Amino acid sequence: NWTKYGTLRLELFSSSKASVPILIRLDAASYPYSSDNWANTSVDLNPGSNLVEIDLDQLKNAGTGAEFDRRHVYNIVVVTSDQRKRHNLCFGKIILTG
Repeated sequence: NWTKYGTLRLELFSSSKASVPILIRLDAASYPYSSDNWANTSVDLNPGSNLVEIDLDQLKNAGTGAEFDRRHVYNIVVVTSDQRKRHNLCFGKIILTG
């Protein structure tokens, strides 16, 4: 249950020499179960260390545009939108803060 948290922080390291566009997707299971409860955030990672902060209070459900349901988050997906070449990303801490 992420309702008591306001920010998701991800420590990411990119070994690329140029910025890398990524999409961070959070999936949550709604009850009764619905597969359309997810939220997307787009970020450009700089070469080297990056601290990505996502304001959870501002997330909208990508399926409906409603407020994102943070009660049952079960998945964090990180993908690059630049699939022309391979990118190496390293994950550090994943932190939820109030």
